[in-house]
Amino acid sequence: MKNNLFRLLLIALLCFTLVFALASCEILNGLLPGGEQEEEDGDCTEHTDADSDGLCDACGDVINDDSEENVDDTAYVISAIAAIEYKSYSVPYDAKPHSIAIDESKLPSGVQVYYSTGTEYTAAGTYSVLAEFYYKGKLLSDSTKSATLTITKARYDMSGISISGVTKVYDGKEAEVSILGKLPAGVSSSLEYKNEAGETVTKMVDAGIYTVWATFKGDTNNYY
Repeated sequence: MKNNLFRLLLIALLCFTLVFALASCEILNGLLPGGEQEEEDGDCTEHTDADSDGLCDACGDVINDDSEENVDDTAYVISAIAAIEYKSYSVPYDAKPHSIAIDESKLPSGVQVYYSTGTEYTAAGTYSVLAEFYYKGKLLSDSTKSATLTITKARYDMSGISISGVTKVYDGKEAEVSILGKLPAGVSSSLEYKNEAGETVTKMVDAGIYTVWATFKGDTNNYY
């Protein structure tokens, strides 16, 4: 009888030890590296973020990545470019270079501008320029701008120029006339004589009335 009771107690003790060992294994499996941790991490098929903190309420994963690398700020860049003025303008020719470029210091960071033609001109003429903007290597087609530079022809200042007239008694010598005043740089002159019959002559020697024509030549590309 005593032996049977001893056997029952021994079996009960062994069963308790086995149950305790199994429970300990489950606990360690959840704590040690490599454990499944099913209850801690969960197995989300759809993240939820009720408090809008960027973390999943169930598993704690980051679901709203607002890092700088992933923020699409193209809309801001397009808006900033739109606010930059690119105006057409006109100036008279003055032998100096004039620019039709955008003030690149006002461009948002990371934006590059390319032009369809050059942006600096000196000679009289009309110059239309197309500016295209690139951001992160991508063309912002909706942000393209255009402007026109017009350099108008200037006028030579001939206000101080005159022709000397002469009245003399015939003496068999050539009558001489000259251009008075300083001609503008780049301007040359020549004189032509015509007698009373309207004929061109090389010299004014004979008695009579002569008409003197002065011809001026200069840079017709940039001056009237």
